Amino acid sequence: MLTMNEGVYETSSVIDGIDRIGYFARSPRYPIVVVVAFDTAFVWAQTNDFRQVIWVTFIGLFLMLAAVAVIAARYIQLQDSMRTGVIEASARQREALFLHAIGRVPGVCVIHVTVDGVAQVGEDEDTVIAELMEDFVSTDTFRATLSMLRRPLLSLEHFTREGQEYEVQVVIAPLEPIRPGANPGAPQEVVVFALDQTSQRIEANKLYQMSKLASLGEVATGLAHEINQPLGVIRLAAANGLTGLRRGLSHEHLESKLNRILQQTIRMSRIIDHMRIFGRTSDEVFAPCEPTESIEGALQVVGAQLRLQNINVQVQGHGTPPWVMCRQDQLEQVLINLLQNAADAINEKRTRGGADQGLDTIELSVSEWRAEGAKQMVCIRVKDNAGGVPDAVIEKVFQPFFTTKPVGKGTGLGLSVSFGIIRDHGGTLSVENDATGAVFTITLPAVPPEMTGETQPHHGASPAIS
Repeated sequence: MLTMNEGVYETSSVIDGIDRIGYFARSPRYPIVVVVAFDTAFVWAQTNDFRQVIWVTFIGLFLMLAAVAVIAARYIQLQDSMRTGVIEASARQREALFLHAIGRVPGVCVIHVTVDGVAQVGEDEDTVIAELMEDFVSTDTFRATLSMLRRPLLSLEHFTREGQEYEVQVVIAPLEPIRPGANPGAPQEVVVFALDQTSQRIEANKLYQMSKLASLGEVATGLAHEINQPLGVIRLAAANGLTGLRRGLSHEHLESKLNRILQQTIRMSRIIDHMRIFGRTSDEVFAPCEPTESIEGALQVVGAQLRLQNINVQVQGHGTPPWVMCRQDQLEQVLINLLQNAADAINEKRTRGGADQGLDTIELSVSEWRAEGAKQMVCIRVKDNAGGVPDAVIEKVFQPFFTTKPVGKGTGLGLSVSFGIIRDHGGTLSVENDATGAVFTITLPAVPPEMTGETQPHHGASPAIS
């Protein structure tokens, strides 16, 4: 300090012992030194106070900015919520208009199901279907279906109201939430579309009935032969019985002739009964059926015709085939159509190439099939050795009114009707060619044994029927 003109003054006073800090300056002209100094403790106290003011100001500004950010975020969130609400309201309005438009279609009923209740959308003139569907959505079965519903479900339901049968095609569709992430579990809202298929089913049954009657007309010659045989036996037995009676033969001789007549009348009665059952209108109810019984029923109708044409029929079974849920007369109708087509193909082959008639065969087989992870199926195959379906038309054989037969020989409805019957039974009907001829395959879902109510009998290979 003695040698410097100016600088920092920091020292402890020898007079009062107080530490002071400041600044000094020496006059270059006069022997004067100016010192400005303050108590060090006072300076530190002022410094601490200033720091506190700075920190309080900083924290205050930070909180203010945070509040502004929160307000801005909330504002943006409210804007998004309002925008989403507008979009959702608009979507709901369009959805309601769409459902109302569908609900006005004749024969269609739309039911909106929420956790709050059930409401019909639009006005359906057919109040019976609406009442049936309102009862349907209140069942435990429907609620169990909702608990597992993740995508639209299509089903065919049958109802009875005041003795009248109704067939309704039902679509249960969950309503997806508009806001992402909402409702991850079971759907809270579903729409049930119900389409009355009763009139369509009645018309289809009429078509099936016409096809059955047409089949009976085609096999009339074979049926006449099948009935004429026991009539001939009856006539011969009656003549022999009368002759024995005139000659005074024993009662045992007359009894044997009468028993033979009785056996032949029973045979005729079975044939006529099956024709009457086959020709009547189909039942609407599906019931468990043994596939081999349908094959036997079909052969009762066309077996005589095939024998007259010298066509061998072989029926084979693999193990114990499961039963199927079907309308038995309709399954017989499909088999009759396939057998008649196979016979026509064999006759056409004979006309075309003069083949050895004794080698012409139609094979029927029943087998069980199950794909990995799929349910059990029953396959019924009808195979001929007529050379197969031409590759150019094999994709068209199930189209209505398509036929390769001459004019007046076929209507083109047999395979189309058969395809529709099997489809309505939840199965498939397909065709392919093998080395010797065409193979038509019917695939139907198998019925669990506990649903048949009885033990399913075993069917092995049957002998050839010619």
